Amino acid sequence: MSCLVCGQNEFAVCCSGILTRCTYCGFVTANVQLTEQAIREIYSKNYFAGEEYEDYVRDKTMLQKNFSARLRKILSLVPQNKITDVLEIGCAYGFFGELFKKQISYASYTGFDASAEAVTYAKANFGLDVSAENYLNWQSKKKFTDIFMWDVIEHLERPDLFIAKIN
Repeated sequence: MSCLVCGQNEFAVCCSGILTRCTYCGFVTANVQLTEQAIREIYSKNYFAGEEYEDYVRDKTMLQKNFSARLRKILSLVPQNKITDVLEIGCAYGFFGELFKKQISYASYTGFDASAEAVTYAKANFGLDVSAENYLNWQSKKKFTDIFMWDVIEHLERPDLFIAKIN
C-alpha cells in the first residue's frame, strides 16, 4: 500500500490498529482493504435501517433539506443552464437525484451506489438512471458537467482512483 498523499509506503498503526499514519507526511487512513463483496455487505439494507442510520427512508425530508441547501449554494455559484449532465457517486436512495431532477428537469442525471437495495428504491420511486455497478468498472464516453459525492469520499478505500477517473 502506498500513501495516497505522498506515495511512500511506510505506515505506523494507530488507534488500536483501526487507522494507519504515513510516517513521511502524516496522512491518516483506515487500515482496511475490502473486497467488492464486503462493500456490498456493509452497505446493505441494514446499513440504512438500524446499523448506521435508524431509518434512512424515514429521514428523507431532513436529508433533502440538506441537499436543497447544497443545491442552492451551487446555483448561487454556477448558472443553472450550465448544469446539463450530472453524475452522483454514492446516490443511495436517490433523494438528491429526485430533488435535482425537480429543480433542473432538462439535465441528465446518472447515479451510482454500492447498495443494490438503495438503487432499486431510487429507480422504482423516482425513475432515476442509477446503478449498483462499481463506478470504477463502468465504461462510458459520456462527459459530465457536474459530479457530486455527498458524504462519500470518506467511505472509499481508494478515493484517488475515483478522483482520477472523474478527472
